[in-house]
Amino acid sequence: MSDIQNPVLAEVLHKEEIKEGYFKLALSNLRKYPLVGISLLVLFSLVFMAVFAPWVAPFDPYQQDFVKRLQPSGGGHLLGTDAFGRDLLSRIIYGARISLAVGLMATGLAALIGTVLGIISAYVGGRFDGIMMGIVDILMAFPMLLFCLLLVATLGSSLQNVVLAIGIAMAPRFVRLARAPTLSIKEMEYMEAARALGLPHYRIVFFHVLPNVIGSLIVVITLQVAAAIIAEASISFLGLGVAPPVATWGNILQEGVGQLRNAPWISIYAGTAIVLAVLSINIVGDALRDIMDPKLKGEKR
Repeated sequence: MSDIQNPVLAEVLHKEEIKEGYFKLALSNLRKYPLVGISLLVLFSLVFMAVFAPWVAPFDPYQQDFVKRLQPSGGGHLLGTDAFGRDLLSRIIYGARISLAVGLMATGLAALIGTVLGIISAYVGGRFDGIMMGIVDILMAFPMLLFCLLLVATLGSSLQNVVLAIGIAMAPRFVRLARAPTLSIKEMEYMEAARALGLPHYRIVFFHVLPNVIGSLIVVITLQVAAAIIAEASISFLGLGVAPPVATWGNILQEGVGQLRNAPWISIYAGTAIVLAVLSINIVGDALRDIMDPKLKGEKR
C-alpha cells in the first residue's frame, strides 16, 4: 500500500503540515514585526525574575534602612530606595511574583467558571439559559473594577480574596464567549449522532463541545491576563489589595504617590513595570490571534 493510500499516515502528515504552517506563520510574524519578539522577551524576563526572585533580587525587599531612605538611583541601589530605605528594584522584582500570579490565577479561575457555565447554559437551553443570561447581564452592568472592589471589601484584603474577586468579576465575559459557539455546535450533525447513540450528557459536553470551544477562548484568556493585572494594581493602589509590606506593583505605586515631590521614581518605576507587562501581553495576544486565525492576517495587513 502506498503512503498516499494509507489513511493513518495521511492523517499524520496532514497534522504535521498544520503544525509546520503555524510555526512558519509565527516565524514570519516575528521577522516582520519585531515588536512581537521584543514583547516576548519582556514577558520572559518578567516571568524569569518573578520565578527566581530570591536569586535575582540584589537585596531583601523587606529590609529597612532609614539612613538610605528616598535615595535616587546609585549607591548600590539601581532604582533607588523607598520611604523606608528598602531597595526599589528588589521590591519590583518581588512584586512581579504577586502581580503576575494574580493575573494568571484570576484569569484561570474566570475562564474555568465562565466556560463551564457558558457551555452548560447553551447546551441545556430553555428557561435555564434565559435565567443564566439574565444574571450575566446584571453582573456585566457593573464596571469590573467597581465589582472587584465590592467583593474585596466584602471578603477582606488578602491574596486569595483578590484572586477570587477578580476571577468572579471576569467570569461573566467568559460565560458569553463560551455560550455563543456552543449554540451553533450543539446543532451540528455529529452532536445529533452522539445523542442518538445515547452518550451521557457530561461526555458530550466535555469530549465533544469543550474541545471545539476552548480554541476560540485561548486568545481571550491571554488578553484578560493583562486586564487582571491592571485590576490587581488598581485594587492595591486603592488600599484594598494585598496589604503591605508584601510587595505588589499596585501598592508600590500607592506608596510612591505620597512621595511624588521628594521621590517621583518610586511611582515611575512601578508604573513602568505595569505598563511593560500589560503592553507586552496585549501585543503577544494580538499576534497569537493572527496565528490561530490566519484569515485575519489579510484583513489587518
